[in-house]
Amino acid sequence: MKGIAAPQNNIFAVGDDAQGIYGFRAADLDNILNFRTDYPSSRQILLQTNYRSAPPIIALANNLIRHNARQVPKTIKASRPAAGSMVRRYQALDSFGEAEEVVKEIKELIARGIKHDEIAVLYRTHAQSALLVERLIEEAIPFSVKKSGNFFERPEIQEILAFLYLANRESHPLAELALENLLRSQGVTRENLSLLKFEAERQKGRLWEAAIAVDRLPLSTLSQKGLVKHLLGMVNGWRHFDGPICELYLHVIESVRLRGKLAKEKSEEARQKLDSLGIFYEQIKRWNPERLSELFKIVDKQISPPKENANKKQKVQLMTIHSSKGLEWDAVFVVGMEEGTLPYQLSIEDFELAEERRLCYVAITRARTYLCLSYARTKSLFGEKQDRDPSRFLNEMSEKAPEILLSR
Repeated sequence: MKGIAAPQNNIFAVGDDAQGIYGFRAADLDNILNFRTDYPSSRQILLQTNYRSAPPIIALANNLIRHNARQVPKTIKASRPAAGSMVRRYQALDSFGEAEEVVKEIKELIARGIKHDEIAVLYRTHAQSALLVERLIEEAIPFSVKKSGNFFERPEIQEILAFLYLANRESHPLAELALENLLRSQGVTRENLSLLKFEAERQKGRLWEAAIAVDRLPLSTLSQKGLVKHLLGMVNGWRHFDGPICELYLHVIESVRLRGKLAKEKSEEARQKLDSLGIFYEQIKRWNPERLSELFKIVDKQISPPKENANKKQKVQLMTIHSSKGLEWDAVFVVGMEEGTLPYQLSIEDFELAEERRLCYVAITRARTYLCLSYARTKSLFGEKQDRDPSRFLNEMSEKAPEILLSR
């Protein structure tokens, strides 16, 4: 940019440092913060009037963002009146209770005349959508999940579902593909996998039969043959597992070392995948299906919403906060306002915390008149209950105006 602008330095830039939330995509906030240093003769025009959100929402946003040390100093003012606006803070016992309360409140807003597509539920991670989707389906409320799609279509959930198809004693249309994925993911080489598939086609049989006959095939090494036998034995163990389906789910995850692998990665993406798998376990435990076929039917219902949902033009909007930037609604719910979720548990450095704060700022300023900030006191993953504290951002945004956040 500097090279293009030089030597006249004729450049015009528009930006809001308070909404810089794409650091993970290499967006550099210093381009805004250092602009006047890089271009000393430039003139700065501050746009400090907000035409979207009601005054109570703007007051919370101003209180929150002033806790970021590095920023362009400014105070946003609301142009619209406060009449009819509402900000709520809701504490739930657990994540299921939080989803239940949010959907209950959505029903009340719709009954009061707010259109479905003027209501949005925002969350920090994709995994948080699962319980919301479940409750919206149960209440027959049309909804749309932006970008990421359905929780059960996420790669990590699809992977574990594929392994459960294999574990099912009844044949499943996706079992062949699932076996191929299992062999590949656990270390069978591409060359040897191709040989197994060729043998299956030659015999006009299934990959399972070809794998059983592995001793007759010219696989590259004895260890590869041993690996194939081990994996077939592992699947047979799944099929004869004696216990609840939720425990079989855990057994499968541990067998393929998926949980341990993700835990070692120490990245936000891996952490979110682990959260997704943990939430799925909690759902299976609560659904308590007697057979895998019953679980598959429940999941299919979650993936394919009722026809009346698909045909509705007006739908409640679900999306991550990152996806919500630039959008606005009459009513906004920001869920998961607890430490470890927002701010996210891996964002502990000062600069990361500042971006999490900007992310929260973006979330609350999507609302025009109604804003609900909710959190759960406990979260359960893989059967382990964890106590959670309310997000520090709740205290920061209400420091100078505690009366704005109405508890419920």
